[in-house]
Amino acid sequence: MAWDGSGTYALWNDSTSAGTTGRIASAQVTIDALGAATYAVEGAAFDPAADALRPGQTLTVSIPVDVTVTGTTMTPEITVSDWSLPPGLDGTVHVTAVPVSFPSGRSQQVVTATLAIRAASHIAGDQVVDLSPAEVVLTTGTSWHDRAAVAIEPVSVAGTTPLTIDAVADVIVGASVTISGSGHHSPAAAAPVTVTITDAHGTVVWTSPPVTVSDTGAWSVTVPPNVLTTPGRHRATAVQTIDARPIEAATDFDVTSYVLGAPGVHAGGAGATTLEIRDGAISIGGAREGGVAGTGAASVAADSPPTRVTLPGGVAPVKVVVSTDNNGTDLGTTFVLALGSDGVAYQWGTSYLGRIAASTPTALRTYRTGGTANTDHAMPPIVDVIAADDGAYALGADGTLYSWGLDTYNTLPQPTVPTTAEERIPHASTIVSTVTNAAGTPRSTAACGTATSAGVTPHADAREVRWHSVWPARLSQFAVTQEGLIYGWGWDYYDAIPAAQPQAMQRCPRLVEGANKTLFTEYPDIYRDGAGRPYDGTNYAAVVANTIANPPTVCAGVASSTLGYDTGTCPVRQLGARTRSFAMVLQNGRTFTWVGTGDRWGWATLGRDVPGVGPAAGGRVPGLLTTDGSSDTSKVLLLDHFVAGATSIQAMGKAGTAFAGTVYGWGSNNHCQAVGAPPDGSGGIDTSGARTCRTPGGNGVAVGLKAPGSIWYPTPVSGVAPGSAAAVTATSACAVSVTTSRGEHYAFGGSTLRGYEYMYCTESPGARDHGYQINRPDAGLLGPLLNLPAQAQPWIAGGSTDLVVTASATGTVLFVPGTGWVPAGQAASPALAPAPALAPLPAPTEPTPDPTPHPAHDPAPDPELERTPEPTSTASPPTAEDPATEHEAAPVGAEQ
Repeated sequence: MAWDGSGTYALWNDSTSAGTTGRIASAQVTIDALGAATYAVEGAAFDPAADALRPGQTLTVSIPVDVTVTGTTMTPEITVSDWSLPPGLDGTVHVTAVPVSFPSGRSQQVVTATLAIRAASHIAGDQVVDLSPAEVVLTTGTSWHDRAAVAIEPVSVAGTTPLTIDAVADVIVGASVTISGSGHHSPAAAAPVTVTITDAHGTVVWTSPPVTVSDTGAWSVTVPPNVLTTPGRHRATAVQTIDARPIEAATDFDVTSYVLGAPGVHAGGAGATTLEIRDGAISIGGAREGGVAGTGAASVAADSPPTRVTLPGGVAPVKVVVSTDNNGTDLGTTFVLALGSDGVAYQWGTSYLGRIAASTPTALRTYRTGGTANTDHAMPPIVDVIAADDGAYALGADGTLYSWGLDTYNTLPQPTVPTTAEERIPHASTIVSTVTNAAGTPRSTAACGTATSAGVTPHADAREVRWHSVWPARLSQFAVTQEGLIYGWGWDYYDAIPAAQPQAMQRCPRLVEGANKTLFTEYPDIYRDGAGRPYDGTNYAAVVANTIANPPTVCAGVASSTLGYDTGTCPVRQLGARTRSFAMVLQNGRTFTWVGTGDRWGWATLGRDVPGVGPAAGGRVPGLLTTDGSSDTSKVLLLDHFVAGATSIQAMGKAGTAFAGTVYGWGSNNHCQAVGAPPDGSGGIDTSGARTCRTPGGNGVAVGLKAPGSIWYPTPVSGVAPGSAAAVTATSACAVSVTTSRGEHYAFGGSTLRGYEYMYCTESPGARDHGYQINRPDAGLLGPLLNLPAQAQPWIAGGSTDLVVTASATGTVLFVPGTGWVPAGQAASPALAPAPALAPLPAPTEPTPDPTPHPAHDPAPDPELERTPEPTSTASPPTAEDPATEHEAAPVGAEQ
């Protein structure tokens, strides 16, 4: 028997017993109505018409169903069935119906049918899931059932976001850099990105921790400072593993090295010489006379675009340095040294160093020993090059030092006194004095050895060493042996002891007593005497003797100091600084300074509080730098490294400490060259806005101990946010640049200022004191800005967020090497397109010379610093009666 299955009664199969009473059973099993489906992903509403299901997400479709089920023997259940999955989506999209049970024997009720649509973690391209036709099915555990068609909207499924890595701009050596890109975001199963950086040789230099991809698909990771320490091409590779399948994306970028130290400058006012390694070549800007341009040209105007110099055979440059003779009144004594990746030193520039007077890079292939045979030997691999005022140095991979240059002032550590012809040829310099008691042994111009046919034999009071690192300090030079002892030599050598030591020359390298005692005190576990006792103030000679006899291993081998500082385990991280002003940074970050004599030279950059310049006042022995110049060791300042201009020092705070990323400056600041802001006359920065860097005015007030025109103690550079700096570079004698981890470039000082009398930054014609900021990450900055003629007002570092040039009476044009130039009065915003093609500057109008005498600006020559010039020099020193001569030719003894 059967009733009509339409209407209010469902189909009944008479083969199934409806009960046990012998009566015909009756029941109602019907789907009465379907409500509108709702959609949600992870509890959030989802609109199929506007939204897309992302890989790894699950979409829940809920369909309200009005049902009537009566009959006590039934177990009703509702589900979704009979959908059709589009071809090709098997394994990519998974659809699951979730059956829902509910009680029977009631009147009409609402039950929700549920369908789950899950997208796989990896989907190749966008897809559309259309499950029609589909039905809601009502079952009861008997043959009573019902079904109804249901409309499920088509669902868009987004394909897996391709893993990408954004292009990385060139990075300065040691700088932090952020690497970013896009990737797949999977809320169900984390799929982090890992970034690996390799150098040009394929060596892994850094691997990131797992990086989470945001729900927008973005990811980023920051490479810490001092990780990218080798110049050259690098590759960043991002990897994301999805469903056990690794996906890669990569990009190449260059790590570039700005020149460290103070380059030579042009005394006539055309500009400074600035060098930078970029894209496998050397860019040289500013004054380029005497073949310094490196392109074969005898002279290139200072306001011309930077010249690009490549080493022979396409060899990549690793380090480049430039220097000018102390007596150099013009660029007739400027020379350039470069270290190639082939381990060869290249030289070009003027004939000052004698052997090579070349206008293109020329390899130094041979050296001599100083013996009577006077024969050439093949130069071994070189690992570092150093430029000093009167000489050049190359450090061999075996620890042999090669020196050459001008020996007129007994500045070279060659083992025998060279002839004029020999002094400018590289000679092995590995013999040192055995003198320990500095106070009891006068400094001497005598050589260390005796020439023989076989080479050079050390004197009875000398021995042979191998060097670990070599450090320039203008008129004095320092080096650390592979035993870990500090030696020094030069025209202006001092022993760093609390005794009066007037200027004296030392040829044979000898122990720098005060510096070694500091080293012994700071590292008692490394330096001990033969009985195992650390230095106690009485056993200095015994500690020296035991260190020589049983050298510690921390300074073994040759340092990798192409960065300008030693990143290894040797306690001395950096050593050097300026004329009669010395600084030593240890690996623990503690930094010590001292000054040579009691005259004006050097005291502006002492950076700490001493009561006077006398031998007993504390300034002539190494003293610890603190944040306020005091002797309070709880305020110790921890530094990573420093750069030294002609009159000031800038230093980077030590990584991993509270000082990291902050640049500190101190020293003469009469052109804003120390900290980029005016001094307050009392050792700090003026914040009132009432001063400029020229007040209280003149160079004379910027020298000596606690001069009003100086910054007395290490002070954060103005305008550069503490913690944001990634690199600091002394890009000329009186200008400094700072690069932040965000790629911003700051510069301050004066790019056309020249070093004068070993302790001043003075104006060349057309220059004025000025600071300025460059905030253009796409600029590819070459050192500080060059060729700034007169400006009406100085721009202080950090004083503007954009590159702004103020018009002046001379019609100033701002020249940005490597990017183009911007006419006066025009602002260039970071949002603008890259600068136009590089074009030469129009010739600026020379300002009217200032007729006002500046006696303090032009002091009488100091007899200690008065040095006879080379016979070819025609310069004469200015006098107090003739102050204008400083604008015509630098005085005898002027340095860069």
